[in-house]
Amino acid sequence: MGEDLEDLYENAPCGYVSLGPDGLIVKSNLTLSNWIGISQADLLGKRLREILNIAGAIFYETHIAPLLRMQGFFNEVALDLITAKGKKFPVLANAVERRREDGTLLFTRLTIMQAADRRRYERELVEARATAQRGFELERKGSERLEQFIAVLGHDLRNPLAGVDAGLRRLERFGWTEDTPMLIAMMQRSTARMKVLIGDVLDLAQTRLGGGLQVKIESGRPLVPTLSQVVGELRLAYPDRVIEERYEISGSVDCDKGELRSCSPILSATL
Repeated sequence: MGEDLEDLYENAPCGYVSLGPDGLIVKSNLTLSNWIGISQADLLGKRLREILNIAGAIFYETHIAPLLRMQGFFNEVALDLITAKGKKFPVLANAVERRREDGTLLFTRLTIMQAADRRRYERELVEARATAQRGFELERKGSERLEQFIAVLGHDLRNPLAGVDAGLRRLERFGWTEDTPMLIAMMQRSTARMKVLIGDVLDLAQTRLGGGLQVKIESGRPLVPTLSQVVGELRLAYPDRVIEERYEISGSVDCDKGELRSCSPILSATL
C-alpha cells in the first residue's frame, strides 16, 4: 500500500503554509493548526504577520520579506507564532518561492518546525557564556588586587628592612655606644613588624582559600607608639633627612595596630 500523500501533508512532523502572490495564506496543514490552536479555515486569508508576535511581525516585514523577494528563499529564521490562547510558540521557518518562467510569483511555501528546545538550549549557552565571562572578570580583578597587595607589601617590608640594615651598619661602624641598646630595640621592633607583614601574606592566602581575613582589634592602647615606631624606622633608613613628629591624638583608638603600620609607604613617599 502506497503512502497517503494527503495524510503526509496534513500530519507531517512540521507545519506547512502556502502564501499566494498577495502574501495571504492559501493553504496550511493540520499540524500547524494543532500547534497554535487556530483552525485551517480560520488561517485562510490571513497574512503570516497576523500569527506572529509584534517583534516577529516587524522583523518579517522589514527584513525577511525583502530578503525573500531578493533571493527567493530564506532558511532557519527564528520566529514566535502566537497561539489562540495568546502564548508564544517558538519556531524555525524556511521558505522558498515558486515562479513562472517569466518571473511572475506563483506562491511561497514555508515549512515551520518547533524550536522550543533549541531556543532553551541557546539561552542556556548564552547564560553559561555570561557566567564564564563574569568568572573571568572576577579572576582578573582578583589578580590585579593580588599584584597591588604584593607591591604594597614589598614597599612595607623595605622600610623595616632598611632600618635593620642601617642599624647593623651603624653598629659595624661605631661599635657599642650609649645609643646601642636603643638601636637594638628599634631593630627588634622592625624585625617584629616584618613578621607581621609576612603574617599578612599568610592571611591573604587563607582568605583566597575561603578562610576569611583575620583582623586583630586592640582597644585601650595608645596609637602614638605605633606611629613613632614607623617614624623611627624611617630615621634609621634615611639618616641624612630631618624627620619631625607631631601627634594630636586624644585618647585611645580601637584598631588593628599592625595594619596601621602600613602607613609607612605614605611617609616614605614624601622623603
